[in-house]
Amino acid sequence: MRCFERTHSIGKVSIFPAKSITIMSIDNRQNDVLSDMQAVADAVAARRPVDPEVAARVLERSRTVQEKLHKKFGVREIAVDLIRSVRDE
Repeated sequence: MRCFERTHSIGKVSIFPAKSITIMSIDNRQNDVLSDMQAVADAVAARRPVDPEVAARVLERSRTVQEKLHKKFGVREIAVDLIRSVRDE
């Protein structure tokens, strides 16, 4: 069975089909993020709900990132323009 592996800035993700998902740290600065990623991956692999505390931490981090992106780039409303351009063609 082939293993899918992808390396990102915060870690290496290895997926073994129908077996498990393993996330290994490349950088020790992101251990809390990686442990939450591993908890979510384990829950998905086991087809059970994600722990509410883990979900709350992930949601809070995602909101923080979203706020930083909004401050840096502002709100981007490109979907309406894209739909109109496709419809007009």
